[in-house]
Amino acid sequence: YVVTVAAGQVEALLTSARAAGVPCVRLGTTGSDALALDGEGAIAIEKLKAAFEYWFPAYMRGEVAA
Repeated sequence: YVVTVAAGQVEALLTSARAAGVPCVRLGTTGSDALALDGEGAIAIEKLKAAFEYWFPAYMRGEVAA
């Protein structure tokens, strides 16, 4: 998952996640219409949103293999 929080909440989120045993790393800063990671091409947020919002409901209906 990709989670966004206000800049002042980053350390609290990382601390809480780690305390709960949830692996968590900071990827970067948000503020545009695309996700760009070092060494990878940018992908539009709308494309990520569409893929995510389609996948889970389809999986629950048995339309997508695990």
